[in-house]
Amino acid sequence: RVPRGSLGPGADPVGLPLQWGHHVPRKQRGYRVQDRRRRRVRMRDTEAENLENLGLQGSSLCGDYAKSNPHATLEGYGGATVRAYTFAGSSDVQLKDVSASNLWSLAGSVSGCEVLTDSDRIRVRDCDVHDVEAGLSFVEGELGPNETPTATGVRIGADAGKKIRTRAVRLDEAEAFGDVSTIKDLRP
Repeated sequence: RVPRGSLGPGADPVGLPLQWGHHVPRKQRGYRVQDRRRRRVRMRDTEAENLENLGLQGSSLCGDYAKSNPHATLEGYGGATVRAYTFAGSSDVQLKDVSASNLWSLAGSVSGCEVLTDSDRIRVRDCDVHDVEAGLSFVEGELGPNETPTATGVRIGADAGKKIRTRAVRLDEAEAFGDVSTIKDLRP
């Protein structure tokens, strides 16, 4: 694995031509818990603030694609997103008395907390998300795999487990090109 910022001559991070490998925008995250299944994770009295992403919309320059790189687990372009707390492939995680504020994305979605990829037994309690702007420079109809930017307090992905619990989630002062929702559950 190549550490971020250390791409040297001849480096090819994701199988793209060299000129593209050096300029792929990255999503902005505050806290990320990934592949934690054997130990409990407890986060209390934490805050993620001042996360800003100036990334532009995804482009159709690389053709019509479902995922932005070969290792991606989510479909579409995610380089313009902001996530304050992210849980992926994790189990037995508890958030209590957490806050996320001043979250801003030029052309992508913003989530205070996002539960992804088969995470299970996740509890979010007393979560305050405020001062959010999502995709206010988004241009509808542009080519590329872009979802309409949304502002969400807690977003539960389609492939998250059944035991995701939320209580006392607040979303205040939020604005988005698309929907604004306190809790968005995409599971079938």
